[in-house]
Amino acid sequence: MTRGLQKLPARGRLGPMTARWIKMRHQLEVRSLITNKTHQGECTHLSVEGMVFLADFVPQHAERLEVTMLPADIGAYRATPFVAETEVRHCYRHTDGERYEIGVVIRERKR
Repeated sequence: MTRGLQKLPARGRLGPMTARWIKMRHQLEVRSLITNKTHQGECTHLSVEGMVFLADFVPQHAERLEVTMLPADIGAYRATPFVAETEVRHCYRHTDGERYEIGVVIRERKR
């Protein structure tokens, strides 16, 4: 197995997917397409099909969320943010007791 790639643990599976997951810690902004409220979060796993992140709110099952990850600047190079419309697949209380682990499927990449 390649370093940095892993299969997501059974509890965090988003469905019968075969994609590899990249473990990361990256800040993101999450906007509910129902309430239009914006929350801050931290992406912990990313694949071509979905992502898992930690946030302080509980979305509805199958709720659509717009997720924006702002990339780190590398010197003078400024990368464009990753923006995607996603659909919630699972939500569990995180072990820290303050946040929730939210698993989503990427439905459409906007930028």
